[in-house]
Amino acid sequence: MPAGGTLKIGESATLEESLVIDKDMTIDLNGKTLTKTGNSIAIVADNGADVTLKNGTVNAQSHAVIAVGDSTVTIESGNYNSSNDTAIWAGSSSGEVGHVIINGGSVTSQEFAVGAMQQGSSIEINGGIFTARDNAVIAGNGTRGWGGTDIVINDGTFIGGIQSSGYIACGIYQPQDGTLTVNGGTFRITNGVGVLVRAGQVEINGGTIVTTGNVQGKVGDSRVLADCSAVYVDGAAKYPE
Repeated sequence: MPAGGTLKIGESATLEESLVIDKDMTIDLNGKTLTKTGNSIAIVADNGADVTLKNGTVNAQSHAVIAVGDSTVTIESGNYNSSNDTAIWAGSSSGEVGHVIINGGSVTSQEFAVGAMQQGSSIEINGGIFTARDNAVIAGNGTRGWGGTDIVINDGTFIGGIQSSGYIACGIYQPQDGTLTVNGGTFRITNGVGVLVRAGQVEINGGTIVTTGNVQGKVGDSRVLADCSAVYVDGAAKYPE
């Protein structure tokens, strides 16, 4: 298929290997479902590709979608689910940069719905519904050297809860020396904090943050206890580590 073409999925399928896209392409899931077996990634955008996803469902035990190799994934619609981990990553732990733009659809995860790591990686969210059963809905990575990301949230609905004992839920987790800009969106966080800031530059210009609960708990791998609140600034954790 030439670069810039559209791949329309004809029927639902099980992926035994990751689907790696290394050239510009639109994937029209066409109302079908791609299910990745095993603990690996369903769809990988690599090699600077611009990949657009729409109109279907991607299920994975691990990650549904990642962008690496300075690639950009744009999600227009559809459902993207991780049963055990983070659903969508911009960048990777191996040092690769990636970019994710989400204009609509639904993302559901066990851990982060959408995460970013590595200097230069970015997330832009303009709409959609994002649900994390545990940990944080949107997050950076606080490991030293894995920061320097840019996260912009213009709209969307963000739903967070907590399952791990001793922890609290988090709407947005900003643990590293990147930038976070919140211009809009609705955050509904049960037993947790709306935005937890440990480092970087943060601007909150709009949006609605609703948190419930009156407990303390940990967020991420820090031992510092945070309070349930709309915004919590945590200098005691001394991030990035």
